[in-house]
Amino acid sequence: MELTAECGEGSDELLQSQTLLWSRIFSYIDSMALKCAVELGIPNAIHSHGPHITLAELMSSLSLSPTKTPHMRRLMRMLTHSRIFACSGEEVYSLTPLSELLVERDNKNRGTSCLNGYVLTVLHPVVVNSFQSMSDWFRGNEDTPFSVAHGCGLWDMTDRDPEFNRVFNEGMASDAQNIESLMDVGGGTGSVAIAISKAFPEVKCSVLELQQVVDTIHNKGEIDFISGDMFEYIPPANAILLKVIH
Repeated sequence: MELTAECGEGSDELLQSQTLLWSRIFSYIDSMALKCAVELGIPNAIHSHGPHITLAELMSSLSLSPTKTPHMRRLMRMLTHSRIFACSGEEVYSLTPLSELLVERDNKNRGTSCLNGYVLTVLHPVVVNSFQSMSDWFRGNEDTPFSVAHGCGLWDMTDRDPEFNRVFNEGMASDAQNIESLMDVGGGTGSVAIAISKAFPEVKCSVLELQQVVDTIHNKGEIDFISGDMFEYIPPANAILLKVIH
């Protein structure tokens, strides 16, 4: 693919535009390379070997055929360029703060959330394919591109496809790890917060509501109710729930 431009005024701008366009066209490869790294378990392999690992050691750790070494070299070069991993010396790789989020840790030593499940959910073919139908969605009357691509909504798909349902649930759970406190802003009588508290007793749930609403609530024992105006101050919490804000 050769970039060409007519000589004369504006040729530099045209070349820059072509370069930017090529970048946009092939940007999806970055996401697919990230997905490949997660599926192969590269972050886990580097973490287990740590703090550094050579290309040969990585291939051995992943039990991959030596014939794939040149291709792994290209994959790691791309992931290093994307700052997923760091490279020092001659093909010696290490984790970055970004790839630390892709390391699976046991429940006793999580430290940080592992977002592998979220990566695999967002980049799952069921989700990605829905974006192939955006133009058809604009021309038609369906509610979402997802329904155009699959003939059903997201929740119906989780019922129909057990494998996607598993990946989706793991993805949603991975994005909620290490949450110890939740603030339901404008949570009314606290019905949602109470339900969350019962389902996840390890999470301390609170509700922020106007004083006149809090005064009408008689059973406040299950969760904390805080009177206040969200436009003035929202008490700190690991997660903020904005269910309905008019």
